[in-house]
Amino acid sequence: MGSFFKKRRRVWLILQEKQFGYVKLGLTLQFFLGAWLFYKKNRKFAARNKNLKNKQHKK
Repeated sequence: MGSFFKKRRRVWLILQEKQFGYVKLGLTLQFFLGAWLFYKKNRKFAARNKNLKNKQHKK
């Protein structure tokens, strides 16, 4: 009976570690996706500002 619980506990710990790995992976992916979207948005915004400045210069 004792060995059965020990085995189960080990399996549970391994599963927990795997789950933690997936959580870390998910967070990392989310972070990169967020950073990429932020970068893209900022680039578009910067381009728009640049165009506005150019239009003002021409006047």
